Amino acid sequence: DFVKDDNILRYCLEMRMIKESNLFLKGVETSVLSGLLAGVYGCKQEELRDIMLGGLLHDAGCLEMSFLIRKKIRTPQEELLWKEHTTYGYYFAIQNNIDREVAEIIYCHEEHVDGSGYPKQLKGEEIPLGARIVGICSSITESIIYEGMKPYEALEIIYGTSGIYFDAKLVNLFLGSIALYPMGAL
Repeated sequence: DFVKDDNILRYCLEMRMIKESNLFLKGVETSVLSGLLAGVYGCKQEELRDIMLGGLLHDAGCLEMSFLIRKKIRTPQEELLWKEHTTYGYYFAIQNNIDREVAEIIYCHEEHVDGSGYPKQLKGEEIPLGARIVGICSSITESIIYEGMKPYEALEIIYGTSGIYFDAKLVNLFLGSIALYPMGAL
């Protein structure tokens, strides 16, 4: 379905063309992990598609501020701008006729179950399921791709912040179901 949609293909090309090509890799890996977790959770076909597309496009707003992606220390103004990437991504999706459910996943993927996330400081079940799933998978892929962590290190962080930043049920489901070192990876 994704490769048949010109808007999605154009966005993926843009991700590959900017200096930060890891943005595309992170989107693809987040999409795959999100699809696996959503499948294990028992999501239906349409919801699974939306979650995978939300995973692929979750950082669409970063195209507007690619100079901030790898920046470790940001000024207060840069940090405020960075926190707008979810809003930019939401409007990117809406303007490109992407389903509102996908746009909501993009918008809410930085929310934390304790309410400390952004942009709306949603808590627990207020955060759409797809956004909770994508949030976990995005954090894992970001830790591996941008921080250079080993998969087990990224999982330790997710597990350690389970119930604070991430939905504990989904984290436990991820840890019990998805191998980050699949057969032949070593």
